[in-house]
Amino acid sequence: MFSPALRALCVLLLSASVAGAQLVSGDWGYSVGSQGRPAVDVVTITNYLGPAGGNAVVPSVIDGKPVRGIGNGSASIDGQSRLASIVVPDSVTAINQQAFYRSTNLANVSLANGLTTIGLVAFYESGITSIVVPDTVTSLGTYAFSRAPRLTNVVLGVGVTNIGQATFADSPNLRRVVIPPGVKNIGDYAFNNCFNLASAPIPQGVTDIGFAAFSRCFPLTNIVLPDTVRRVGGKAFNECVAATNLVLGAGLTNAGFAAFAYVDNVKSVVVPTGLTNIPGGFLFGSASLLSVILGPGVTNIGDFALGDGPSLQSVLFKGNIPNLSGTSRDVFGTSTNVTVFVLPGTTGWGSTFAGRPTLWFLPRPIQSSFSAGSFGFGWTGSGVIPMNVQRRASLVEGDWSPIATGVTNAMFADTNTPSGRAYYRAALP
Repeated sequence: MFSPALRALCVLLLSASVAGAQLVSGDWGYSVGSQGRPAVDVVTITNYLGPAGGNAVVPSVIDGKPVRGIGNGSASIDGQSRLASIVVPDSVTAINQQAFYRSTNLANVSLANGLTTIGLVAFYESGITSIVVPDTVTSLGTYAFSRAPRLTNVVLGVGVTNIGQATFADSPNLRRVVIPPGVKNIGDYAFNNCFNLASAPIPQGVTDIGFAAFSRCFPLTNIVLPDTVRRVGGKAFNECVAATNLVLGAGLTNAGFAAFAYVDNVKSVVVPTGLTNIPGGFLFGSASLLSVILGPGVTNIGDFALGDGPSLQSVLFKGNIPNLSGTSRDVFGTSTNVTVFVLPGTTGWGSTFAGRPTLWFLPRPIQSSFSAGSFGFGWTGSGVIPMNVQRRASLVEGDWSPIATGVTNAMFADTNTPSGRAYYRAALP
């Protein structure tokens, strides 16, 4: 017969050995599991038990076992939001699902090389102010840094290949993101509603940008898609109202509804050859848009694709007449002052297109000027379609060198003329 004290000791030992049971070491609650082949015992941090306002350093070893993970995958380790800062050692390979979920006082996080995974909602609604993701991280979970109200700056390591769904969404004070060249996909809503995001250059190598990925990033001024981008989802850059520069890379073949609606400060857009279907609402409501050049491959154009921009004046089609693929067959909406220009040799065009007058695109020189060290000329018959001015030394041979881009029918002056002969031309982009 066991004594009461011995029975109590047996119960205590049994409770400590149950798989997944929380153990305690200093400021940390933890569990022990096995990992790898051959299996070794490893530690996962499950709770922070230290003082409020704690500036914590996660140990790399507890009870002789390496610390490999933070978070049990179902609850925050900082349920009472006591942490102010945390240093994660290089022994940790995974910050698991919900690890710092709603850690609202957690301002500073230092992540070491060795980390490979940041899980679902790992820092959701946390108080972090900036984050540098180590080069060893390859996976960012859905909503991992979403709704972080104080987050201002993000630098992603070169190991990241995918920015997942809503990873940084609804972080209203995020201002700058460094996206590494290894990223292939930027997921749906990745930076949606990051109202203060002003800088997030998209590197060569990105092939896919998801639905509403940068929607409502109001101060984003420079939208340049590299030639590697094949698809841009619906509303991807919707309401990037401060954008002054929109460049669509040559590789773009697929765009979703209203992909670039309300890019209010862009004045001219050139659509690449590979984008054959212009979706509805493509450039809808872009307040300052003056001109659009559409590639020769366009076969379909949707409802209000170029509609309701009050400044739109000139649209050039380089190819044959496309189908009006929308239900209302209304491309231009309330943009009433549009002239459609078409290239000689293309077919199917009549006197109007979608209710707007059509004209052959036949620019004609109108004047030239000479002065000391300067030559200038202008042209007419092109609306406000911008062209590139080029120069070379011979009329019949040699490469044309770019002198100026985006020149409309206003007078152009070359104030850096060569010493010998020079020949000029204006060419479409």
